[in-house]
Amino acid sequence: RLEGGKVEPVYELPNLPTTALAVDKDHNLYLGTSPRATVVKLTPSGDATTLFSSTTEKHVFSLLVGPGGEVYAGVGPQARV
Repeated sequence: RLEGGKVEPVYELPNLPTTALAVDKDHNLYLGTSPRATVVKLTPSGDATTLFSSTTEKHVFSLLVGPGGEVYAGVGPQARV
């Protein structure tokens, strides 16, 4: 988050770089990670929930929130959604 020209962290995933972001209509932020494919939901109040963590997929390349609130993740190396 940018505040007053400075970057302020809102959440940190230890040793997991964020590679994809999406936001839903309720302002929840979804983070996708690499090299361990994980999707985390971060609420506006700062509560974090892991929605997905894979032992077979390594990367989350993209995230999309559908009109009904479904979260879609493009993962690899298997090239799956």
